[in-house]
Amino acid sequence: MNELILGGLTTVSADFAEMGRLAAQMILERKPLIIHCPFRLTSRNTF
Repeated sequence: MNELILGGLTTVSADFAEMGRLAAQMILERKPLIIHCPFRLTSRNTF
C-alpha cells in the first residue's frame, strides 16, 4: 500500500469558496443559473 500512496494521491475537489460566492451572487440578484462547477485537480505521483 505504501508503494501506491507514497507520492500522494491525485485528487479532484470542488472550489467551495467560489461555489459559495456564486451561490450568494445568484441569491442576491435573484437570477438562478445553471453553471459549471469550478474544480481543482491536484496531480500527484499516484501511478
